[in-house]
Amino acid sequence: MASPTDVAITRSSSRRTELGLGILLFLGLLAVNAIAGRQTQQLHDDAQLMIHTHEVMEALDDLLVTVKDAESGQRGYLLTGEERYLKSYNTAITATKEKIGHIEQLIKNSPLEERRMPPLQTAINLEVEELAESVAVRQLPNFDSARLIALTDHEAQTMGTVENEVHALQDIERGVLENEERASENDYRWAVITIGTSVVLVLALFAGCFGLLWRHAAERRVALLTPPA
Repeated sequence: MASPTDVAITRSSSRRTELGLGILLFLGLLAVNAIAGRQTQQLHDDAQLMIHTHEVMEALDDLLVTVKDAESGQRGYLLTGEERYLKSYNTAITATKEKIGHIEQLIKNSPLEERRMPPLQTAINLEVEELAESVAVRQLPNFDSARLIALTDHEAQTMGTVENEVHALQDIERGVLENEERASENDYRWAVITIGTSVVLVLALFAGCFGLLWRHAAERRVALLTPPA
């Protein structure tokens, strides 16, 4: 039969082991929570990147629509000579410049997209110049219809170049978005794993604390019921 001293030593050793395990669990919980916090922040950053990419794509769509609005206003004026079409044309031209500036701000941190911006800018500048030239010819007292037709035909080709450049930038954005979505999915999986691990560790700590309390209470009951030697 084990002596009281042996029992005390065994209990002390067991408690030190349990304390060590508890500390390890607690430290593990802190580490996992820190990782989970970083993963959560990364998910937020991923979402912001995808929002930004969608914003660039929408801005490109809006720019193309605005350039086409300028073309429609110009065509209306060329056909009718009515000032209301000229007003629509001028409004769209002004908006085009503003929207180009907005896109440049959106992509200023993306070298790949910035390299595609000058060709688009050049195509739009040429389109604007050709639209303005046609309007100027139409405003002449005795304008040359044949010249207007030639100008508008060439301008239509330039508009095709503008569309191609916009679509090239949009293709880049779609590729960026696909990469962002894959990265976000991977970060989400890791976030789920780390949060799940954190929950398991919390439950383990809770179970360990409950077990210690229960055993301590049982030992006290045994001590109270055991008569002194």
